[in-house]
Amino acid sequence: MKEIKQPYIKHYPVVKLFTEDIEQLIDLFKQNFSEYELIVDKYQLNNLSDITTIKKVKTDHLRIKHHRFYKEETPNRSELIDLELKSDEIWLYVSNKRDTFLLGVASQIDMILSKKKVVNALRSEQVLPSNMSICPQS
Repeated sequence: MKEIKQPYIKHYPVVKLFTEDIEQLIDLFKQNFSEYELIVDKYQLNNLSDITTIKKVKTDHLRIKHHRFYKEETPNRSELIDLELKSDEIWLYVSNKRDTFLLGVASQIDMILSKKKVVNALRSEQVLPSNMSICPQS
């Protein structure tokens, strides 16, 4: 008999994030994982500075995701942590709520998002999702 892994999922209210916040979230992935994906709308980026190459006035989807499958381990296992920021919702998904390393990263993400101001009206003409801003944080 084998225990089925249960995910950890957390939904956040839409919050106002600044460029520094996004960079901080991306840095968390960089520091903790050798591989991660950064997706803006339908584009996979190498880093946040690539966002300037997207020829759109507005985007409404940012995703930072790490997924690794360990084929060499017996039994096989995988790990997934996925942060998705949309104009109408933000959610964090961790594939195993007992994985202390992934939960530690999730806790750091939670600290960043939980400190931010919740927004009701979503308006932006920036290149980042409408729940974010390019303005420097004051």
